[in-house]
Amino acid sequence: MQRRRRLILALLIVLLLAVAVRAISPLAVERYVNRTLQGLDNYSGRVQDVDLAIWRGEYSLHNIRIDKRDSDISEPFFSAPRVDISIEWPALFRGALVAEVHAASPRMVFVDAETEQRSQKGLGPDWAETFEALAPFRFNRITVNDGRLEFRNFEAEPEVELYVDTIRIVAQNLTNFRDSESDVFATLEARGSALGITPMSVNARLDPVADPPEIELDAELDKLPLPALNPFLEAYVNVDAEAGTFSLYAEIATADGRFKGYVKPLMEDAEFLTLADEGGFFRKAWEGLVEVVAEVFENQPTGRFATRVPLSGELDAVDAELLPAVFNVLRNAFVQAFSASISGTVGLEDVDNPLEGEGQKATDDDNGNDSE
Repeated sequence: MQRRRRLILALLIVLLLAVAVRAISPLAVERYVNRTLQGLDNYSGRVQDVDLAIWRGEYSLHNIRIDKRDSDISEPFFSAPRVDISIEWPALFRGALVAEVHAASPRMVFVDAETEQRSQKGLGPDWAETFEALAPFRFNRITVNDGRLEFRNFEAEPEVELYVDTIRIVAQNLTNFRDSESDVFATLEARGSALGITPMSVNARLDPVADPPEIELDAELDKLPLPALNPFLEAYVNVDAEAGTFSLYAEIATADGRFKGYVKPLMEDAEFLTLADEGGFFRKAWEGLVEVVAEVFENQPTGRFATRVPLSGELDAVDAELLPAVFNVLRNAFVQAFSASISGTVGLEDVDNPLEGEGQKATDDDNGNDSE
């Protein structure tokens, strides 16, 4: 009887200790997270609350906010009502301790301004190191639901606000291992809506064990109405768009510390001359010049104004080749229009020699055999 009582007492003590650990642990984790976020260079952050689900191997961060220090910016650089980090049980059963992270409605805001104090570009902290400190796991899957990315300029008249919302990101197989027979790539798919109007997408595959990274990426923004960009165009180009659409296509590949790719902006049926009487003679002259240039270099049968800017070089130095860009504008004006689709011409095999194939591709294009 006495032995049973001691056993019951021991079980009660263990239970009380478990309850105490469960009660204290969230506070300890919250303090650690806040201490880490408050120690960022140029930025400071905090979380409002931390929840632990020990049996599920999960913890949740509530109401995260990261602000730039000593600035006049009211908008946080990053915020999210909730981020969940959990053990990936199927991988654990296969002997791998990896985790997955899910961010609900995260928001990131970049701010452009005349001075560094009033701008917000995310420079300073080692964000990867901070992320590892907050979650010391290898992540195999990252998902984002209903995200928002913003570019703001509060000093412009009118204020500039470009954004992509309803962002959904799925990145998986991030900790995959290299098979002896073939390379196993991780994948990333991102979807969003530019200015709440036009769908845009980013697709990538990457080698999670390569150093430096090996990545193949393509991005597409299709037919965003140009007038929706007027605050940006007025602030940065000093023109207004009356009509037309803007599209953007890109492909980039990296391998062995080098990258190769292209960015292809495309305008269709663009009209830049405004009827407003604001801005005086010089403003109207500039708008008229933009209209004339767009008309001259526009492909007349299709109403398209486009160029393709090649990108190549080392990962630490971008080489945007200006002369090929100008050549492509001229070719677009007098020979044929670029097709409005991803070319599918840039892959990892192209990166070792960034110039290889360019001459043949130009020859094919001039002969009317554009792969696009």
